[in-house]
Amino acid sequence: MRRILLSGLLAWVMAAILGTAAEARFFSIEALEPGMRGTAKTVVRGTEIETFEVEFLGVLPQAGPSGDLLLIRVSGDVIDRTGGIAAGMSGSPVYIGDQLVGAIGYAYDFADHRIGMVTPIGDMLAVMELMDPGNRPDASSVQEARGQKPASGDGVPRAAVLAHSWAEAKELAAALPDDVRVFVPVQTPVLASGFSSRALSRLQQRLAPLSLVPLQAGGAAVAVEHVHLEPGSAVGAQLMRGDVSLTAIGTVTYIDNDRFVAFGHPFTNLGSVDFLTTGAYVHYVVQSVSIPFKIGSPTVPIGAIRQDRGAAIAGELGPLPYMVPVSVTVHDRDRGISRTLEFGVVHDDRLLVELAVAGALSALDRSLDRLGPGTSRVVFQIRGEGMPRPLVRDNMWYSASDVAAVSLLEFLEAVDLVVNNRFTPVTISRIQVVAEVEEHRWTARIEEATPSSTEVIPGESVRVTVRLRPFRGEAMTEELILTVPKDASPGPVTVVVRGGGWGEESALDEDQEDVDDSEELLGENVQDFDRLIEEFVRRERNNEVVVEFYSSRETRSEEAGNGDDEDDDGDDGMPREESEEDGVHDDRHYGWTGAYEPPERVVASVPTDYFILGSTSFELLIVPDYRTAGAEESTEEPAPDQDLGEEPSPTGVEQPAEDEPAEGPETGSQDGADDEDVFAEPEPEVGGAGEDESEPET
Repeated sequence: MRRILLSGLLAWVMAAILGTAAEARFFSIEALEPGMRGTAKTVVRGTEIETFEVEFLGVLPQAGPSGDLLLIRVSGDVIDRTGGIAAGMSGSPVYIGDQLVGAIGYAYDFADHRIGMVTPIGDMLAVMELMDPGNRPDASSVQEARGQKPASGDGVPRAAVLAHSWAEAKELAAALPDDVRVFVPVQTPVLASGFSSRALSRLQQRLAPLSLVPLQAGGAAVAVEHVHLEPGSAVGAQLMRGDVSLTAIGTVTYIDNDRFVAFGHPFTNLGSVDFLTTGAYVHYVVQSVSIPFKIGSPTVPIGAIRQDRGAAIAGELGPLPYMVPVSVTVHDRDRGISRTLEFGVVHDDRLLVELAVAGALSALDRSLDRLGPGTSRVVFQIRGEGMPRPLVRDNMWYSASDVAAVSLLEFLEAVDLVVNNRFTPVTISRIQVVAEVEEHRWTARIEEATPSSTEVIPGESVRVTVRLRPFRGEAMTEELILTVPKDASPGPVTVVVRGGGWGEESALDEDQEDVDDSEELLGENVQDFDRLIEEFVRRERNNEVVVEFYSSRETRSEEAGNGDDEDDDGDDGMPREESEEDGVHDDRHYGWTGAYEPPERVVASVPTDYFILGSTSFELLIVPDYRTAGAEESTEEPAPDQDLGEEPSPTGVEQPAEDEPAEGPETGSQDGADDEDVFAEPEPEVGGAGEDESEPET
């Protein structure tokens, strides 16, 4: 019994000691007084941690996105060298004695860079707890301030307002009194390397809503043998890695075993995330009137960021997040050179599309080393877990001003289609792009289309001869066979002849700002993911000549007869569009026995070696099949001397055999089945452990 009591007493004493030690790590802001002094840690060159002085000016209640902020003034040799609080210092831990108070997170805009604000460690640790609510860190014992101490001292503002961006800060500063200061988060430098200038500009526009401003820094990741992370160390939050990289540089605030918090403000503020964590090497701190900033480079991957919220980012050391491997190969046929860029992209549906497209555009720009006109053939594939099959697409492109940007329009659609499909979540395992580009203009314009007959009965075919004029070349012709459905309604129809991409240069939106809903473009009747991919892959290509019309379909009852539908059909043979007042369509006008059936699209196409421009049309008259009508309505015996031989077609159109192929050059299959030589054996995956993919099944 005595032994049991002693064991229990010892356990209670040890728990009390550990609890006191845990609380002793952190300074409660309830005890904070204006004028108290402390220190902070950061890296201003290389990986060496340096210390500078901090004076606390007071507490600003509820000034931050997660609660109170602590007003400080910094000083010392480090601050003299940096010019004040610099972008990249966010997350720098601040101490009073040996107790952690919080992290530098905010600074003045275009003002005294020695004044800033600290995010309390309690708010930051609450973000760490979200990584695993069932395993709360020791810091749960930290007390949050209840009775705040008012800010005081020379030059201390009467109030503070928090802006989310520099632009917003300028507007607020102009509208507020002089004794009200506007703070912004200490910008985390988002350093970009491997991007072309206009790809980076596009990315800056897309990331602006997240308050991220990528800056071209150049240079690849710095090679180091080992990264020892501790409070005050520079740390990277990486969205892209490889030949094209995008990394935010900040500072580690606190480490609890293999967990850490950093930044003291949000990075993307996207909540639960899975970003790559790296070490960081600081090259230099640039002084600036707006705010000083660090220039650095990522080092080796060391872990993952799991939470990105108002007070901090939180992550764990060790396990690395999955990154989507992207490979872009560009063949410049004018110079006879080829180049492949490989990079990994975070697998986050909110970022993946724009990051992948920016990387691919950079690969084209860097490989071609020019902006301007040209023709391209682009083949890409997207594979992933959750996809019923790979998405492989082959198309031809032309632009009179910017062939690189135009070549990626469909790639943008495809990645968006897969990532944001409405059927099932997808983990993309590989993205590959192969582009062949040359400056020569391989275009041909449609000049004329002539049918072999202007009248045709249902079930018959008409041969359409299309005259094309290659750019600065001799005219050529392509022939297509257009077959009218057997259930087509008699009447005139307008046959449109065009290119597969509608073939006008003006239709190529090279400055596209938003991703169109690819699913909507493919129709609302797609019922599963496999069909969605098939519709995208098999849609017309820019090098095809397309002949099409829309045919009304009827199922007539015996009582209905032919009817008179003059008032209900348009000039092109399509039913007139009904208004809401029309209500349910009156089938009796048409003699239909069932529900209204939408017009059937009748189409034929042939591939060419050119990007097709222009369009034309002609009228085709669908006439009743009097042979069938006569057989049904007439019961008279033929005259004895009447010739019962084979009756010619009433339209005089020669009917081709059912298996007669359309003529014209073949440049590749519609679904990419002939493109298995385009993709080489996959290179090792970049930036994450993906599945072992074989050669694309094209």
